[in-house]
Amino acid sequence: MNSTTQARLDDVKAALRYIDAALAEGRKSPLWFLRLTIWRMRRERDALRVERAQLEATRLREKEEKRKSREPVKPEPFSEGTTLGEADVIVTAAEINNRHGTGVLLQRLFPEASKFIHVRSMDLYGGESSGALKLRVPPSFADRLPEMLQGSKVRRILSVPYSASDVENTLALKKPSSAPLCVWLMDHHLGEGEHQIPPAMMRELLDAAELRLGISPEFCTLYEQLFGHKVYFAPPVVEAGLAQTSPLTPTREDGVLLGNLWSQKWLEMLAQNLSVPVTSYGHNSPQWVKHEALATHVTMRGFLPEVELVTCLRQHAYAIVATGTLDERDDLPDIARYSLPSRTLYLSAVANLPIVVLGHECSGVARFVTRHGLGVVAPYERVNEAVNELMSNAATYRANAAALAPKWACDDMREWLWKSLELGRPTDDRWQSM
Repeated sequence: MNSTTQARLDDVKAALRYIDAALAEGRKSPLWFLRLTIWRMRRERDALRVERAQLEATRLREKEEKRKSREPVKPEPFSEGTTLGEADVIVTAAEINNRHGTGVLLQRLFPEASKFIHVRSMDLYGGESSGALKLRVPPSFADRLPEMLQGSKVRRILSVPYSASDVENTLALKKPSSAPLCVWLMDHHLGEGEHQIPPAMMRELLDAAELRLGISPEFCTLYEQLFGHKVYFAPPVVEAGLAQTSPLTPTREDGVLLGNLWSQKWLEMLAQNLSVPVTSYGHNSPQWVKHEALATHVTMRGFLPEVELVTCLRQHAYAIVATGTLDERDDLPDIARYSLPSRTLYLSAVANLPIVVLGHECSGVARFVTRHGLGVVAPYERVNEAVNELMSNAATYRANAAALAPKWACDDMREWLWKSLELGRPTDDRWQSM
């Protein structure tokens, strides 16, 4: 509400109280109705009552306008870039850029932005994205997609769905074009919530796909059971030249955090329990500053060029990966249970860092780290003890990471993906036994 309106309203109410009190006192006198001051005060009172009513109406109007101004503006479809005669189309929830794990991975696989069309359903990172033609198609606008292609022909589709809108966008491309479709599942987000994918819609998407991939073995098994389609494991790989195949000796004693945390609840639990020094790289969320413990124990380095980032990571003694607790404290239990953060493979492959997973032992990342002997799993409350336990066996974890690094590092993932799509199955079994 406008402060001027409120101030004047307060003044009017105070004046009315004074006049009403004076009139009440004046009426006690005989023949009060003949006194001129009484009639003057009554006229003034009536005028103040009219002004009060007008001010209160103004106040309500200003309050409603302020409420409306706080409501998020529903995004409209948006396109920028150039038309492609025949193109591969990548469908994701948000931008393809280096501010989040999925964006980093897709940039690595598709470095030539001029060769593909990118369709996203929302902006989370300032609208900066890759692609020759970049289309933002928010919920309920999927039917506009064919015209937004500006005559471009869809050759192949890679869909990385997070919400129902991403599924709608994918099917809006698939149905008219009949282009071969690869669905790469990176987030388990089934449900009827605002940004979730209803199971019936996911079934329709998987039925339409020629190739289905999952980012963790647990993810693959779950979706095979739920939807009856074979889902193949395809990890978030790193560049072959970055693989560290001989164990390193750290030159620093502190730990490292890399990338965004998916949940503020996890971040909160980390802040409440962390008391060892840690350096964070590449975190995008301003929510860090809400937690005094993080300000005390975490040094923020932000986003670094990859060559510099890798050099820094190789100096640290260990890494911390926060995940879900799979209990009443956890706001993203399904994502924690089945998804595998791409930063985990990155930390292991490029720097051989021993890993402390904070959260439940049945989360996707905890199972991965345990299965491959890359570190330890502990509740958030035991983070400091877990670091000590990890360091007592760090050489073994580093050796295991170095031995596995070639599995997570390759430069032919894009070719593998498209060739596998053509075959309807993986072109080789390099990851299927992991």
